[in-house]
Amino acid sequence: MNRDPDWLARAKAEGRVTEGPPVRLPDPVRADRPSEEGYRAKRKPLAKRYAKPPGPSEDEFSEMVVQFAQLNGWACVHFRAARTGNGWRTPVSADGKGWVDWQFVRERVVYAELKTDKGRLTDEQKAWSDRLKAAGQEVYLWRPESWDEIKRTLGGSP
Repeated sequence: MNRDPDWLARAKAEGRVTEGPPVRLPDPVRADRPSEEGYRAKRKPLAKRYAKPPGPSEDEFSEMVVQFAQLNGWACVHFRAARTGNGWRTPVSADGKGWVDWQFVRERVVYAELKTDKGRLTDEQKAWSDRLKAAGQEVYLWRPESWDEIKRTLGGSP
């Protein structure tokens, strides 16, 4: 707020302010949006938008699982994607596309795909999971709500 009481008079004298009806400029944020009523009608009800708070990201969830596993004596391995000229790629060869995200080794080997609540397995990930299960391996798809199963599988001492 301007504390100078004469600012308006000076602005008029300098020609920076003119008399006349106020000019309504379009709001750039709302210019391409439908009317307020139409905008609100298209939004989901609050109960659907906020029914469940968002869970951790896949990276946050992975960090939680790895910390728990390491506290219980497991060695953990994960191969991270690298940025290339063709986008993000995980350096693998032969049939490695879709290989399981995490391997945990202690007295046995546990393979796990870690996904968010909405994350989905790719066809290649599903194929690897099926191959490993057919070979008698322990393979899991873990999400944040799978924490009890994670504790049963990776908990306890060797």
